[in-house]
Amino acid sequence: MNVSRSQCKRAKYKVMSELMSMYKKEYAQIWDYAREYRLQNPPSKIHVEIEETSLDDHETHFHRMYICFKACKKGFLAGCRKVIELDGCFLKGLCKGELLAAIGRDRNNQMFPIAWAVVKSENKDTWSWFLKNLMADLGITDGNDWAFMSDQQKGLVAAMAELMKYAEHRMCARHIYANWAKKHRGDQLQKQFWLIAKSTNMRDFRVHK
Repeated sequence: MNVSRSQCKRAKYKVMSELMSMYKKEYAQIWDYAREYRLQNPPSKIHVEIEETSLDDHETHFHRMYICFKACKKGFLAGCRKVIELDGCFLKGLCKGELLAAIGRDRNNQMFPIAWAVVKSENKDTWSWFLKNLMADLGITDGNDWAFMSDQQKGLVAAMAELMKYAEHRMCARHIYANWAKKHRGDQLQKQFWLIAKSTNMRDFRVHK
């Protein structure tokens, strides 16, 4: 089959237009989803924010959404330690954005989802908004007696320092190693790094250091 570049471009444009119209219809149903969510999972929390556009087009755009199921909150508070892992990842579909998540660990040391949110980007504002919702759900005030682990995302670090100054906030060893290994390579250094990271007392730390 012989096709020209212009034909390929027109075909791609047609497919992308159809897909985007489908996504627009789905996002238009966000309020129906939120209403059904509250109806089927009381008193679970869902918080949706939209952006008002100019007066000319009279449209609203999706801004961000936070979700915390009652079962997840109840299970975490009843059976997990006060240790929460925070992270964000890119959404790579047609509708870009980021997924923020708060994850705990259950008694079998398995991941236990607590809450998550869809936002446009990962920065101090979005992390502050996410953390405020999470704090309200879990009854966290200044972070005392709580421990958080995350990567070194600047917005998250700043939001944690501002909202929960008494929390124990530690960086993920995997992310630290990824940055450290750029200058310090070698199997021996890698092995030593993880022995130090996994030391649970000062005696083992000094031995591996």
